[in-house]
Amino acid sequence: MCFGTRVTTSAKDVEKFYNVSKLMGKTPIEDELTYHHANGWAHPLLWIIPQEKSNHITPSVWGIMPQNSIGADYKNYYKEAARFGAGLNAQSEKLFDHFIYRFSAMTKRCVIPVNGFYEPHTAPKKFKVPFYFERKNGSPIEPSRTLYDH
Repeated sequence: MCFGTRVTTSAKDVEKFYNVSKLMGKTPIEDELTYHHANGWAHPLLWIIPQEKSNHITPSVWGIMPQNSIGADYKNYYKEAARFGAGLNAQSEKLFDHFIYRFSAMTKRCVIPVNGFYEPHTAPKKFKVPFYFERKNGSPIEPSRTLYDH
């Protein structure tokens, strides 16, 4: 996933689109968790459809931590992990070798319902221009069936 995404679909519409229901913890979510530009480096709270409970959406912090890290300390972890990408950009060539991804690549996947994403491209004179990608009908981007079904 790119570092910048757009999520404008309400939780109720995500439930309907993916035929899932909310799975909530002890802390209720008051906001819709919609963003016109969610920046991965800020690690926002997003709805996800976890592989292990694929008939639900649940709120989760954007990012991944190594299996030996304590999730309750995620703010400190991400502050220190920024120097090596903070688990925001898994590359397929290194997925099974990288210490963050290799233990969860096959068993802890999720779908993150987004309406689009921003991909920076380098323009002349080396400045970045963000291109925005979305579906023509504006609905959430559907995952590849092969990723979703594993």
